[in-house]
Amino acid sequence: MAPTEKNKAPDSRLRTILIVNDSAYIRRMIRFSLNPDRFRVIEASNEKDALACVATQPADLLIVDSEFPGMDEFRLVRELRLRPESEYLPIIMLSNELGATQRQQARQVGVSAILEKPFLPDQVCGLVEGIFA
Repeated sequence: MAPTEKNKAPDSRLRTILIVNDSAYIRRMIRFSLNPDRFRVIEASNEKDALACVATQPADLLIVDSEFPGMDEFRLVRELRLRPESEYLPIIMLSNELGATQRQQARQVGVSAILEKPFLPDQVCGLVEGIFA
């Protein structure tokens, strides 16, 4: 008997994406933008949870917000780059608006791509698909 959607074994070919954002709305919007047949999404609402997720749940891509209360915009990315499990992972940074200097800093700390808010679901898909192409 073929497995149903409900009891189907997880597909090991799914790419895992960790979304790190303090807004449940933004996390949900990104999650619903991604095809569940291609991506497994895990979420973290803060820096501490993000670092714990990376240590315990291997991810293929990180989508992180640039704005967390009490943090500079690149602190989380710098911390992720210091860890062996996330040293080379692609990172998409969400930002309200970055000037040329901030974009250069983002690249220097290891941001792979920047997605400016507000964004459309198709923009999320296109950026993620482009990274995995």
